Amino acid sequence: MKRPLILPLICLLSLLWLGPAMAQSPFSPDDFVTITGACFYMGDQFGDGGTDEVPVHRVCLSDYALAKYEVTQAQWTAIMGSNPSNDQTDANYPVDVVSWYDVETFIERLNAQSDGKYRLPTEAEWEFACRAGGQKRKYGTADGRHADHLVIHAESAAEHKGMRPVGSFAPNALGLYDMTGNASEWVLDWYHQDYYQQSPVNDPKLLATRMETLKVRRGGSWRDRAWVQRCTYRNWRKPGYRLIDLGFRLARDP
Repeated sequence: MKRPLILPLICLLSLLWLGPAMAQSPFSPDDFVTITGACFYMGDQFGDGGTDEVPVHRVCLSDYALAKYEVTQAQWTAIMGSNPSNDQTDANYPVDVVSWYDVETFIERLNAQSDGKYRLPTEAEWEFACRAGGQKRKYGTADGRHADHLVIHAESAAEHKGMRPVGSFAPNALGLYDMTGNASEWVLDWYHQDYYQQSPVNDPKLLATRMETLKVRRGGSWRDRAWVQRCTYRNWRKPGYRLIDLGFRLARDP
């Protein structure tokens, strides 16, 4: 007697449907830096920032973890199954040409196959990390300076322009790479020009505004000039935009 085919078919379909969720995560605890929460003064303290970078205001953060590197094209492909990036020369280049919504889908899938603690960093968490724990530093480079051996920028010599594999330059004092330059990075918050005038002290994040039209991006990219690559510079894009040189890094809850 022939065996019924319905049960094997159901099992096969189940495996196909669960396949991505059962895959091994491309991230490990070693990919993250644990950041001890503390208070700092957020905003431009050098007097050369934009009007949305002031007033300088006190912010206190809880503990969190932040990825050492921007999410790479290889890691994106492992979760999403395809690579949207403009320059695919090296799988260790940061992934770019991803919208904020794309990133949220990536995180949802990653959390479904892991412990569920991955997310984007808040704007305050990102700046605190870029400034090596809230220090008065203008750039997220190894020593807080802006120099050709520390970062690629718009004025770099022609032979040095372009995306770089993550970790190509020395990390900042917290052990975080490419906080200045390489790809610019989506963060969690909606953008509001006057948010610093009303920001709460403890773990600020702007998750709702009257006009939810713009999301914050930070860090500048290899195509940006030095002023844009400052730790306190606030930039924005519509969450559906996919741009060359715009990627992200992950945060994790304790």
